[in-house]
Amino acid sequence: MLYSRSTEYAIRALSYMASRKERVPAGVREISSRAGIPAAYAAKLLRALAGSGILTSSHGRAGGFSFVRPPSEISLLDVIDAVDNRESSPLYGCVMGFRECGCGRSCPLHGIWSVAKARILRELERTKITCAGNMRGLFKTGRKSREILSREVRNVFDKK
Repeated sequence: MLYSRSTEYAIRALSYMASRKERVPAGVREISSRAGIPAAYAAKLLRALAGSGILTSSHGRAGGFSFVRPPSEISLLDVIDAVDNRESSPLYGCVMGFRECGCGRSCPLHGIWSVAKARILRELERTKITCAGNMRGLFKTGRKSREILSREVRNVFDKK
């Protein structure tokens, strides 16, 4: 897995928010139920996304979360960087988990992984939340929905 369950949930939440027609802030309950994320987990994630500058939050009766900038400018890589720890991600480090892996001391997969990793990072930067938001059928929890989401994300990368 190149990114965590938290990142998957963040992508789901932001995709739902991007697909909404109304541009008023969305509440945690609405986002969690429509994106298939447990409410407490969604609240924690949305606060983290607000802290990273992707979302802004407002309090009160009409409060909720909204995008700081248009979703068409927010890449999947922005979301991964906001939620996941770069230190433990194979997207940024050695695929085999070595602390030092590079030109001087490389792992057996360094040559292959560095080329694949560069392509993955390029595609994640190129793919925006609005693209992920176009996935049909709002998300439900469970293994089957994760398989559908993974297949849809793969389809984004296969388009050339």
